[in-house]
Amino acid sequence: IMELYLGDPARARELQDTIFTPSNLRACLERIADARLEDEIPSATEIDQKCRHGSFVGLARIFIMFDHIDEAYGVLEEFEEVLAYPNLGQLRSVLFEPDMAPIRADARFMPYAARLGLVEYWQQSGHWPDFCETEDVAYDCETAAAAASSELRQAGLEILD
Repeated sequence: IMELYLGDPARARELQDTIFTPSNLRACLERIADARLEDEIPSATEIDQKCRHGSFVGLARIFIMFDHIDEAYGVLEEFEEVLAYPNLGQLRSVLFEPDMAPIRADARFMPYAARLGLVEYWQQSGHWPDFCETEDVAYDCETAAAAASSELRQAGLEILD
């Protein structure tokens, strides 16, 4: 599946026949590979209909791949409500992979990172993520983090851990 997200969609199509893929996910992967091969952008509705059966993170990645950032954040917020993700650390690390840069660039990232406990870590440790220096983000990381942290406390929301 990573070949589809980050690599060669033609190779992803070839590999698909060699790995077990549930039929409901196969239709999603085939459509995404075809869209990437044809340099086409499927609608957010089509992606949602074909790919909702996979993981929250996978669906968010697919939305990002086709520049449907609002929908990606919607999926991440749905996941947050479910709170059933077995490995929150994996979600936190996925957010820093190269293909997730559009999520980080968006001003909604710091409030989301605050909810995941990342902002608290950055503020306490003084170690800010590289993307704050190396990527074109629409905000100042430390200022946005302070605002997000304050809003989280004022709203009485808990940090996921």
